[in-house]
Amino acid sequence: MIISVVESHLAVWPLIGGTLSTGCLLIALWLLMSGFRRQETAHHEEEISSLETRVHQLAESLKETVQERDHLRYLTISLPGFTRRFTHLKRNENIGNILVEALRRSLQCKRALVYLQTKAGLTIAGSLGLQVPEKTPCCIKEGEGRAGWAAKVLVPMSQADFNRLPPFELAKILDTEPLAESFDAYVPLVFDGQALGVICISGPDLLDPHVKSMLSALANIASLAIEKQRSRIRENVDASLS
Repeated sequence: MIISVVESHLAVWPLIGGTLSTGCLLIALWLLMSGFRRQETAHHEEEISSLETRVHQLAESLKETVQERDHLRYLTISLPGFTRRFTHLKRNENIGNILVEALRRSLQCKRALVYLQTKAGLTIAGSLGLQVPEKTPCCIKEGEGRAGWAAKVLVPMSQADFNRLPPFELAKILDTEPLAESFDAYVPLVFDGQALGVICISGPDLLDPHVKSMLSALANIASLAIEKQRSRIRENVDASLS
């Protein structure tokens, strides 16, 4: 009887061992599969992140392409059109109004004011989206206000540039400001080291290099047109005197 009990116990142990081995094998397989699933999930997430990055890069590239296209369109269509318009000016035609229209069409600016140099000083020659106060002088001197200061120093000035001026100088400029409203930038029209006028402009993104290049090109064309018109006037005066 004792022998049969011992034999039955000995028969159970292989069964228990086999069960434990199978259990350990299953646990090992489960851990291995979990590791594979984690690796697969991480790899999948990495692919999704990479895809999102590529889509973002593509969107930015398309955005830059559109900007480049608009810039090229301006250079190839608008700018030559404005050049022809400025170079075929009549003797008494108002350049200020033509320049304001060019600013509106090419840069979609919301507000603009053009001063042109006359014997009396810088005189308002054209405006856009601006209600000029009745008491506002139509003529200012170089150095008066922000527009007059840009004409005096002969360099474009933004609001940030004015804020960097010494407080005393800035206060002096603001004290002589002829307009209650301020603009984003003041761009002088310069020829041969002399101010022919000033463009005061607000609305377009002046930090955009394309906008800055367009505005600079337009100012250069307008400066040449103004000087050409003045040369014709001087020639006509000299001819009438001779």
